[in-house]
Amino acid sequence: SSLWRDQPAGLTPEFFNLVCLPLFTALLALIFLAFLREPHGPFPWKRLALWLALIGAPLAAALGFSHPLSTLAVTFSVAAIALGFTCLPRFWSAKARCHLTPAAYGPHLGFALMVLAVAISAPYKLETRAVLAPGQSINLGGYIFTLQDYRSQVDQTAHRLTETADLLVIGPDNQAVGVLHPTREVSYHTGLAASEAVVLSSFSRDIRAALLTRAENQAVLSLSLHPLINWLWLGGALMCLAALLRLARHRSYRHGRPQSK
Repeated sequence: SSLWRDQPAGLTPEFFNLVCLPLFTALLALIFLAFLREPHGPFPWKRLALWLALIGAPLAAALGFSHPLSTLAVTFSVAAIALGFTCLPRFWSAKARCHLTPAAYGPHLGFALMVLAVAISAPYKLETRAVLAPGQSINLGGYIFTLQDYRSQVDQTAHRLTETADLLVIGPDNQAVGVLHPTREVSYHTGLAASEAVVLSSFSRDIRAALLTRAENQAVLSLSLHPLINWLWLGGALMCLAALLRLARHRSYRHGRPQSK
């Protein structure tokens, strides 16, 4: 951007969501069609996956998915994952073991998981800015954030002030999810402040909190919920693992059989 403006600007998350989600959805539709054309997959399961693709979008919309492109991506993701797993028995057939390994489908299934994560985590992320005094709470997406304590500590050696908030998180089932400790450091030399966000991770979502500033006896916090964000790493790990497995089996196959001239 330095070529056409005085102050260069980086790419924002909105840009990646605008570009990646349509591209990923189109690629996933091709993967679903490739799975559907697999000649060795069980035909009843293909029919079920096709019905999933056809009725998935209206069903997702009825369940509360309001973003059209996200709904389409979720539909193709679920259908491709379901159809891909039905082809797994072919991996263990004696005829296919020489040239077909889980790496043939592993990267595609991993990519479907990544698209599912992008389709849900980006459009349905929840975030807010809260101003809380100790003992006060706020509800975000069914999760209750309660500020238990707010403390400051002066480091005379480093000439900085460290502020820490203790934030109790209660889940939708009224069970404690954990305690977040976002911090903020202020340098006495430069007067600059730096906030460090903290994360509570789980298989289904990430809960993030950052301490922005302090207003009298209240803490100004940035809170956000990221559903299925960790499925990005799960899909990426599956893609890498499948590729490594493919390399290992290809090497053992070459060493186990004589090369033809």
